Amino acid sequence: MADSPVSLMDHDKGKAATEWRTSSQYFLPSSAHPAISKIRTRAQQLLRVPLDHQENAIQVLRYREAEKYDAHNDYFDMSMYKSQTAMVKAYDHGWKNRLLTLFWYMSDVPEGGETQFPRAGGRRFNGNYAECQGLKVRPEKGSAVLFYSLTASGDLDDFSLHGGCPVLSKDTIKWAANQWVWNKRF
Repeated sequence: MADSPVSLMDHDKGKAATEWRTSSQYFLPSSAHPAISKIRTRAQQLLRVPLDHQENAIQVLRYREAEKYDAHNDYFDMSMYKSQTAMVKAYDHGWKNRLLTLFWYMSDVPEGGETQFPRAGGRRFNGNYAECQGLKVRPEKGSAVLFYSLTASGDLDDFSLHGGCPVLSKDTIKWAANQWVWNKRF
C-alpha cells in the first residue's frame, strides 16, 4: 500500500495530496487473482457496459482512524487541466472520461467513514469540500454504491460530487475498492 495521490488540477499544482486525501491505496491488476476477473465480469453483466471500458486494475483503499478524502468528482474536467497537454490528449480533450464508479465496501465501520454526496438530489453545495454533508452512505461489508460521473447526454455531472468522511471508530480500518468504468475503451 502507498499513500493515495490525486490528479492535481492546474490551480492546485505544487500542493500536497494530503491536503485533500489521507488514505492508502494499491492497484490490484485484473491478472492478480481469478476472483478479480470474476468480479469484473459480474460488474460488466450488472452495468451492461463492455468489459474493455473498465480500468484494468481495481483500486483497493485503506482508511485508518481520521483518514478521509474530501469531496471531489471522478470525472476529469479538461478545463481544469489545460496546462497538462499529455492528459488532455490521453482523454481526447474530455471526450473520453469516467462514466461511472462502482465502490465496494469490504469492512464495517461503526462510526464515520461514510461516502458523502453533498449535491445528491439537487442539494445546494456550500463550497466546503472537507465537511461531510448531504447524503451519506455508511460502509457495510459486502455492500456497494454505484454512481454516474456523466449524464445520459455525456455531460459532466456536477451532482456526482462525493467524498470519504473521516473514520471515527478507534481501531477500525475502512477497506474499500473502486472500479471505474469509462464511456470509451480504456
